[in-house]
Amino acid sequence: MMIELRKVCNIVVDAADFVAQRRREKRLPATANDTEHPRILNQEKNGNILFTWDDVTQSSKGAICTHVGLYDPIKKKHDVLWIYNQRVHIVSCSVNQGKSLLAFTVLNREDSLAAKLPGKDIYTVFLAEIQATSTRVFSLNLERQQFIKVQFLYDIQESDRESHLIVMLHRESVGLYHIKLGRVGEKGVVS
Repeated sequence: MMIELRKVCNIVVDAADFVAQRRREKRLPATANDTEHPRILNQEKNGNILFTWDDVTQSSKGAICTHVGLYDPIKKKHDVLWIYNQRVHIVSCSVNQGKSLLAFTVLNREDSLAAKLPGKDIYTVFLAEIQATSTRVFSLNLERQQFIKVQFLYDIQESDRESHLIVMLHRESVGLYHIKLGRVGEKGVVS
């Protein structure tokens, strides 16, 4: 018995088409060649896929900002989940079950003479409230030279009181964060 496998979709190509269509709809100005290329970062327990790309926004006055997108394979729908106000290199991210928090790891290369560790890669972890009336970004005060993976845990039933985040420090440790949530209308925010 042979199994025949065939490609049913290409998530990177679909995400690139979404970005291109969004650019046309918003009439964004042309950018450098190194922007607008989506990168797949994570798949959540519910099947949603997180991806990122760099592009201008209507409010950034030509400055490049990092975008995080979400693809729902069940609904076959792409959405912009969050836009960071500057260009960063996100290497890991996860969204909580209520889609109110985004945990992400940024990679920085320390090349300046004043850097603590010149020429080294530094991974830093952040948590962003993505549905609050004014977006807030919190540092988890984790900086390492090794990769840091972040992953929200999904429960059988979504909780509006707390979220749980696993932070995996490569070859070092695994931490579990309990993030208490408050409510502002229909949106869960860090309390």
